[in-house]
Amino acid sequence: MKIVQRVALILCFLLSASYLTAQEGPQTLQEQFDSMLKRSNRYQDYKVGKIVQLNQFHQNVQDSLDQFRAVAITDKTELATRQQTIDSLKTAKSNLETALSESQAKEEGISIFGSLMKKSSYKTMVWIIIGLLLLGLIGLFMGYRNRASVTRALSMKLSEVETEFEEHRQRALEREQQIRRKLQDEINKNKTDS
Repeated sequence: MKIVQRVALILCFLLSASYLTAQEGPQTLQEQFDSMLKRSNRYQDYKVGKIVQLNQFHQNVQDSLDQFRAVAITDKTELATRQQTIDSLKTAKSNLETALSESQAKEEGISIFGSLMKKSSYKTMVWIIIGLLLLGLIGLFMGYRNRASVTRALSMKLSEVETEFEEHRQRALEREQQIRRKLQDEINKNKTDS
């Protein structure tokens, strides 16, 4: 039974020690420093503390500083990485904007004879050419029509002249025949008179 009592006593001691350390838990550096000042003794104007506590506090301060330095180094590398990412994104953005402006220029323009022309200028030029061609076609049609009417008029005059000529020829032939008959009659008359 004494063993059981001893085991129970050791168990109670361990539980109470773990409870006390669990209550202390992780403290800030300020709390540790204040606790160390409270536990230290006074000697005249000085505070005398245990070296173990001072060493522990110094170690905690060093650990905190090491953690802050590690976080600072990590943050610096992360910041540098992000800055590189930002720079590469800016370069990519600049390249995309250049490509976009070139694409828009090609979209808004047409390449003619190796030079880029805006679509609006191209449309204007095409309509001017179409207008000039239509004017030329209308001019040719009017010229053809004029020439056709002149040709018709000349053709009608030609047929009139041919008709007149034919009539004149017929009259001339008839006169010639009459003159020949008269000449023959005169020749016959002169033969008979002679």
